[in-house]
Amino acid sequence: MTPHGPNGQTAAEPPATRDSGGMSRILLLLDHEENRRLLAEWLSSEYQVVQANPSEVLDETIDLCLIDQSSLQRYDDVLLESKDAVRPVFLPYLLVVSQRDSKRLGSDIWKRIDAVVGDCIDELITTPIQKAELQGRIESLLRARQQSLQLNEQTEELETLHHINTVIRNITRALVQASTREEIEQTVCDRLVEAEPYRFAWIGEPNSDTKEIEPLAWAGTDTGDLEDVTVSFDTSETGQGPCETAVHTREMQVSQNLSEQPDSESWKEHLTEAGLRSVVSIPLVYDETLYGILNVYADHADAFDSDEQDLLEELGSTIPYAMQTVIAKERYRSFVEDIFGPSEVGVRILDSSGTIAWLNEAFEQYFGVDRTDTIGRDNAPFVRSDLKQIVADPEPFAEMVTAPYDETTDIETFECHVPPADDRDERYLHHRSQPIKSGRYAGGRIELYYDITKRKRVEAELEDTIEKLERSNADLEQFAYAASHDLQEPLRMVSSYVQLLEDRYADDLDADAQEFIDFAVDGADRMREMIEDLLEYSRVNSRNKEIQPIDCNTVFEQSLTNLQIEIEESDAEITVGSLPTINGDKTQLLQLFQNLISNAIEYAGDEPPRVHVSTEERENEWLFSVRDQGIGIDPDDAEEIFEIFNQVGEIGEDTGTGIGLSICQKIVEYHDGDIWVESEPGEGSTFFFTISASNETNS
Repeated sequence: MTPHGPNGQTAAEPPATRDSGGMSRILLLLDHEENRRLLAEWLSSEYQVVQANPSEVLDETIDLCLIDQSSLQRYDDVLLESKDAVRPVFLPYLLVVSQRDSKRLGSDIWKRIDAVVGDCIDELITTPIQKAELQGRIESLLRARQQSLQLNEQTEELETLHHINTVIRNITRALVQASTREEIEQTVCDRLVEAEPYRFAWIGEPNSDTKEIEPLAWAGTDTGDLEDVTVSFDTSETGQGPCETAVHTREMQVSQNLSEQPDSESWKEHLTEAGLRSVVSIPLVYDETLYGILNVYADHADAFDSDEQDLLEELGSTIPYAMQTVIAKERYRSFVEDIFGPSEVGVRILDSSGTIAWLNEAFEQYFGVDRTDTIGRDNAPFVRSDLKQIVADPEPFAEMVTAPYDETTDIETFECHVPPADDRDERYLHHRSQPIKSGRYAGGRIELYYDITKRKRVEAELEDTIEKLERSNADLEQFAYAASHDLQEPLRMVSSYVQLLEDRYADDLDADAQEFIDFAVDGADRMREMIEDLLEYSRVNSRNKEIQPIDCNTVFEQSLTNLQIEIEESDAEITVGSLPTINGDKTQLLQLFQNLISNAIEYAGDEPPRVHVSTEERENEWLFSVRDQGIGIDPDDAEEIFEIFNQVGEIGEDTGTGIGLSICQKIVEYHDGDIWVESEPGEGSTFFFTISASNETNS
């Protein structure tokens, strides 16, 4: 190797410098004394040359090792160990092989060297080179080392930032799952100290009245219990530590050397004794509200660079937002608990994702479920796997309770039966649910379950009573029919024998006897008429319904035909307006018209009867009226005249069987209508009755 250039001139290349700004250090390991002296003399003007046993200096910073083959063989263990120790930081080795040795080693010299020392050698010189070329190779290796150091430093910074970013991401994820403010505060402290390089973290809440910051949560190095520790702050913004300053400025404060800060924290000395050296204080502010101060400590000075500070500063808004959310949730839940908690109505609230957000004790009691195990579950799987097994009709129930999320039903109602079990009583429930359109659970649904068990039992008892009454009425009607029918034969026999007695002994009877016979015959006739009316009355409900389209005009004309003799004898005038066609029983409607017209003729008074029949169409019904100009009825008797066997006639006269108007009432009720009378004595009467429009037909 020739260390000098032509004519003994030395090359003038710029020196390579280290990160610190000093000269690069080159370890010179050459056995040839003259070459070593010449190289040291030349290199020393631009580099710091080190000539010593490698085992003594490799613990120090060395930027390049210039070595020959003999030294490599002599110090191979030390050099290889040093090379491995500094990885991944690059420590270049420049091997100089004499021309004689290079010829002896041959063209596969690299292979031979790698076989001995692996990849320890980074550059190789085997032929004489000019000084400038040698310096170029040295500079190239030094630049490679410098780039390696910079790359390693950047990699470490990126790894640190990535690590911190991961920590913050984990904190954010944990905040979403937290349900109380206390849980948020403790979770943040725990997550921070679980990650290096943070050793201690605490969150405090400032009290403007006491001018103290009370620690609420903490975690980390053994600094003792902070329950009795307070940090005081005054109204001044100067001469205070980062925590107090953050309270005033509401801006993040960083102290890269804790020992240099004012001793305003009563327990700061204890922290420094625990090895804490730097701190960042982050005000937790959201929507102009200061929720507290987060303090994060590291065990070395200058621990928080600008990028790391930016990441930590994000927690200043993330944490208080989570706090505000859970506070609002707690208030909303407290409001819901106060309103629906003690209610006897079972309440269940679903959020917009279909998750069960809340239910009250009544719901637990009705269905026998535990709300601590139910809240937070997905609605559809819960209904299909658990809830539907509780009700009597599971499949329709599950479809109704889960369908609203698929069909966005506005309001849904139905009834369900919950059979008794060990953990619940038998209940009948009325379900009502509708969407929640505002507030925290907007997009969700609220379900209400009303206990209608008592009502259902009363309805069942009522249905049973109605069924018994219907059977009793049927029996009574059958008895009345049978009794009336059977009474006609002995009555006919009594009447016949009385008339026979009159015919045979008429010449032998005196006036009193004849009068007695007349009374007996008249009584028999009246009893026969009453029995016939009673039979007719019993047939109204016992006759099978023959509902069909009925033209009331035709029925009216037929009733006049049946009453022709009465009309002619009384010189009655019967008029009618246009009558509708309805659905009804023709025979009964005929009797209804006939009874009311006959009644009007009978109580016409001294003047010839004047009767008018008309109709009026109303909402959902037809109103019929039969108006006369007769003697009228006392209003006090307006309701009693429809009672069976009531013989109170118009203006108080006792006449008839007292069954005719009762029959009219039963016929109207049979057609789902009502009947009443409006009258004044001497002013005539008007009988009204209604027929539902649902009975109307288009024919």
